[in-house]
Formats: sequence, C-alpha cells, structure tokens
Amino acid sequence: MFTSIRKYIDFNSINSSVKYLSISAFLTGIALGYFFTVIVITQKLSGY
Repeated sequence: MFTSIRKYIDFNSINSSVKYLSISAFLTGIALGYFFTVIVITQKLSGY
C-alpha cells in the first residue's frame, strides 16, 4: 500500500500544481481530523 502511494506521488505525468494541491488537501484533512478529535476529548472531559 505504501509503495502504491509512493508510486502515485512520484508519477511524472501529474502536474506539480496538482501534486501540491493533493498533498495540501491531504494535510488539511489530517489537521481537521486531529482538531475534531481534540474537541471530542475536551467535551468528554467536560462531562458531555
């Protein structure tokens, strides 16, 4: 699975701007998931 991701990233026909957009969208999704997890943990600690 990791080699397929690396093959997708190293694929030369993909434009550099498209590659940058896909990587930034992936990092944004990770950041949003982490932020949502922190909110859920704080809500559970508050009593909800």
